[in-house]
Amino acid sequence: MKKVTVSISEHITENFKSYSIPFLKVVDLVKSKFNYSAGTFKNNYRNADNYLNYSDMIILDIDDGKTIEEARYIFEPFDYIIATTKSHQKEKNGVVCDRFRVLLPTETPINLDKNQYSKMMGEIYKDYPFVDCSCGDSSRAY
Repeated sequence: MKKVTVSISEHITENFKSYSIPFLKVVDLVKSKFNYSAGTFKNNYRNADNYLNYSDMIILDIDDGKTIEEARYIFEPFDYIIATTKSHQKEKNGVVCDRFRVLLPTETPINLDKNQYSKMMGEIYKDYPFVDCSCGDSSRAY
């Protein structure tokens, strides 16, 4: 079973500890009270300067523009998990719609610095323009 590395904490920036877990266990994580990130961080402190140039999962945030059903069709060729967000089907800026994340394990680890990582995410957003492009930094937490 494919494993991925996730960093989790009850705090928004501090105590982000990394764990290697089976990808399917990520379902339990996204339902929990923990903040999570696909990045790993020096001194367990989540920020871009502490990003350790390692990730093996990509997280895409979708706030509008696609339904979950449409996303299932788009990402069907890949291993993926779709997890709804707290604002899923709730009014936000006058809009009620599906709001969710698509979590994708990578075939090989991503070993890019924070700038290269942002550029990589920019390329991904070109293929998936409905994704929230403000979530493309290496230290993003959800």
